[in-house]
Amino acid sequence: LLPDGLPRSEGAVTQGLRERLVSLRVAARAVWRPAACQALCFGVTLASWPSIPGAACVEGAFAGMGEGWWFTLVVGVYNCLDFAARVHLRSLQKVAATVSPRACLGWCLARIALVPLVYICVKPRLVTGAAGNVMILVLTAVLALSNGLLATSSMMQVASLAPQGLGEEGVYVAVAGVYLGLAAGASVSWWMG
Repeated sequence: LLPDGLPRSEGAVTQGLRERLVSLRVAARAVWRPAACQALCFGVTLASWPSIPGAACVEGAFAGMGEGWWFTLVVGVYNCLDFAARVHLRSLQKVAATVSPRACLGWCLARIALVPLVYICVKPRLVTGAAGNVMILVLTAVLALSNGLLATSSMMQVASLAPQGLGEEGVYVAVAGVYLGLAAGASVSWWMG
């Protein structure tokens, strides 16, 4: 038995858990900016897309194209451009290496402005007709390109920022940011939609 009365195996488990929590805390201090970028990227994206622009009624020149095509177009524009932003590995590596985590976080914070812009285009329908539809698609494109670039490059920064031997813990912290962003963005979208 250990001095606190725990059997040796339980004490070892407790000690292992303490060490793991300390490792996670050290990693979190090092990678908090990329983790915050993940939360902001996925939170803003899910708050703005796809349900909000996809639910927008189609007016003007696009109105006669058929039932259900608008949501498919919004999803297609987003997915194609998000994918295109993510496949340029050399460019993403260059961004991850040259743009500071602080600047990346600043861009992610600025990206929050897309949420009210998307809602203004959809909910009050301040811009009507074909121009409004084009504006929604342009905002969807900006949302997709910025998501692909910022989410991928900030995740790449985790590897260089995590303390030696704590890369796995750094990734866990960044992935927790992804999950936080997904939950927050989905909640905002549900509440607003």
